[in-house]
Amino acid sequence: IIKLLPVYILQLRLVQDSPSGSRPLWSIEKFHIFHIHSQLQWFALEDKNATQWNSTFLTKTHSTDQIIHEIKDVYFNLDYILQIEFNCINFTKNILEYSINLGLTWLEIPNEDELQIIPIKFNYENNTIYRLTIPFSLFSIQNNSIRFRLKFSSNCADDHLKYIHIGNKCSMNCFGNTRCFNNECQTTSVQIPLVDFRETFDKDFNSANWLQLESYQHSTNKILWTTTNRQAITRPIDLRPMRAIKWAYTFENVSKTCHTSIYLLISTDGTLTWSILHQFDLPIKNQIAWNKTVELFVELEKITAKYNLGQFRWFQPLSSTCQNVTWGLSRIIS
Repeated sequence: IIKLLPVYILQLRLVQDSPSGSRPLWSIEKFHIFHIHSQLQWFALEDKNATQWNSTFLTKTHSTDQIIHEIKDVYFNLDYILQIEFNCINFTKNILEYSINLGLTWLEIPNEDELQIIPIKFNYENNTIYRLTIPFSLFSIQNNSIRFRLKFSSNCADDHLKYIHIGNKCSMNCFGNTRCFNNECQTTSVQIPLVDFRETFDKDFNSANWLQLESYQHSTNKILWTTTNRQAITRPIDLRPMRAIKWAYTFENVSKTCHTSIYLLISTDGTLTWSILHQFDLPIKNQIAWNKTVELFVELEKITAKYNLGQFRWFQPLSSTCQNVTWGLSRIIS
């Protein structure tokens, strides 16, 4: 493999004398020249029958259990992002891999239990869409180019991939609220940071406070998750007046087999990456079903001294031992 900058020209001359004696003939098995892209964009059209792949940088292959999309090389730039949108719920856990040697070997982005990076879920024309944004700053590599491949379950429909963009990032990633294309958020609505953030759940969630909520049921001054996806993500909040955040978990019928921790995380880069603020470990020695309300708080002065804006995320990773666990939130005060 030979990599060249655009200003250079590659010339090859392969010569062999006529074979003599028992010396075998030889041949060139594969020879391919392609250029490295400066940025990329592809999107599905409203009429899926009119949608076409841009085969110069995007390929799709099917296997028995996976659909794999491979995005050709782009020049590495720390200010770039990769942003994709898809509508397949059955996406594999490690959806994204990258290569820094033109696809010879592939590496995974470390993201145990989706604690650092997650796709943002939203609805568009009655369809559930996931938007995953990866900043190039996550890659500590000394390399001229990088390529990606996306892995989906073979159960996904053929038109599950909706959007791909590699290019300059937007300020604060548009707070996870919309697409980013070359430094510009693709929406006219403005996200004004919340100054006084609190929830008492006396009348359900205050929708103005939240970017994403998983399915839940509202009870008296509390909410309880109704599926194994248990997550709530706030809209941007002005951190400067905050000194601490207080909240309460409500538990009902927590079995002794469930030990998956519940996390409060914070993002200070618009949902691009997340850091753990608090980890709540369920009691390991539970011998009976557990019903309890637990009040907690985290001081934020070290964070507010450094960052002006942030978004909070309450989250429990998926676990087969916690399928029937019921927990929720009953009070949040900043």
